[in-house]
Amino acid sequence: MNFSWIKSQRDVAMFVCAGTAIALAATHMIAFVLLGPAMLFQILELMIICPIVVAPPMLYIVGAAMRAETLMRTKLNKALERHFLNQIYNRKYFFDRIREVLDDQEAAIFMMDIDHFKSINDQFGHMVGDRVIHAVAQTLAKTACDPDFIARFGGEEFVACLIGANTEGAVALAERFRRAVLNTEVYAQGTRVTVAISIGVGVAQHNLALEDVVNIADQALLDAKATGRNKVVLADQPRTLKVA
Repeated sequence: MNFSWIKSQRDVAMFVCAGTAIALAATHMIAFVLLGPAMLFQILELMIICPIVVAPPMLYIVGAAMRAETLMRTKLNKALERHFLNQIYNRKYFFDRIREVLDDQEAAIFMMDIDHFKSINDQFGHMVGDRVIHAVAQTLAKTACDPDFIARFGGEEFVACLIGANTEGAVALAERFRRAVLNTEVYAQGTRVTVAISIGVGVAQHNLALEDVVNIADQALLDAKATGRNKVVLADQPRTLKVA
């Protein structure tokens, strides 16, 4: 039986009340079967008092333990949805969430990569690199139309989705991402670390697998990296999106 609905003190109280009622009914039924109606009437008060005295405290302990387990499981699931370093969603949560809401809606996928990230690590060290990733993640989340639709894709790469986007709106958001990251301030050894990103954008309608749209945006990202970085490249032509 699933008791994951027990999330508050009110739920615990409902569990105790329901359990006590069941205990009363079960006690009377067992006594009726074993002792018969005549004997049951003689000990009726005992049949009422015992479950009321014994059941509630025991049920409260059980209910409180199940509530604590539910809350802990909820916190754990939320922790697993987010990357520990930057506290934005991870890749799995992102794609699960996208599939929930896309259906027949148009959407734009953004693949984003921090430019010259290896050079940052080599020059300032991996701790500063981690700070850069964190700063970029927070900047992208603040700039996104909905933080639920942005995630760390892996390494220094991020992915985002804009639901209901047309080409013009997608490019405008990508430019906001790019400019916001360019203005991100991270300092190391008294020097401001220059941070920039390249962005590939794929705009899609229905009837094409989500993974294909990601690949289209990823190819546009590679084009952005190959043609100067710190820029937005839109995939050649709109595609059609099918949620697989």
